[in-house]
Amino acid sequence: EVPEKYMKAKQWDFWEWWAGKAGLSKAVEKEGLTIGPPISHETGWCLKLPSHRKRLLELLVLKKPKILFGAPTCAPWSRACTTMNPQLKTLIRAEELEVFEFWMQAADIQYQENRDYLYEQPRSSELLNTPKALAHKDKTEAIDQHTCMCMHGLEDPESHKPYMKQTTLRGTIPLRKSIVWCNGKHEHEMINGSLKSGKLRTQ
Repeated sequence: EVPEKYMKAKQWDFWEWWAGKAGLSKAVEKEGLTIGPPISHETGWCLKLPSHRKRLLELLVLKKPKILFGAPTCAPWSRACTTMNPQLKTLIRAEELEVFEFWMQAADIQYQENRDYLYEQPRSSELLNTPKALAHKDKTEAIDQHTCMCMHGLEDPESHKPYMKQTTLRGTIPLRKSIVWCNGKHEHEMINGSLKSGKLRTQ
């Protein structure tokens, strides 16, 4: 169940799905804004479960978040994903597309009720150019904005060189401060392969 600290708020300013360790939610809360519960496996939520989806839509309607933010799983849509068995990739994409369609349903509610949504993907993600994603973009009058994550402090934990990571932010919010392209004044670390710990750099 959702902790009381979130439920006592009449409306949420910001609600993050695929939140991971909820870094963005923590930053928003630090600014004095009201957040919804970060939605991720780490916090006990699974967007693939029908019962969880049902509850999320109930909360969306109840708390009317001013901004719904998501970071849909990007790995199966990467152009760099060339070593995966093609049949397995097709199955994984179909499963993730079903989850993405649920995200679009939530984003539709935001749009219809004059609230905002935003989601991020690597700029080269093939998810952005799927027919359903493009149709939804047009339907909700969304815009694509591009930034480089090296300008936001993303770096390799071992070499401490910045990752460029060109990123697309698609949604209904015009961004100003967040949209910064690489200034070319530093050397980038490649965001592929593994760290010494064995952890993938893309995780």
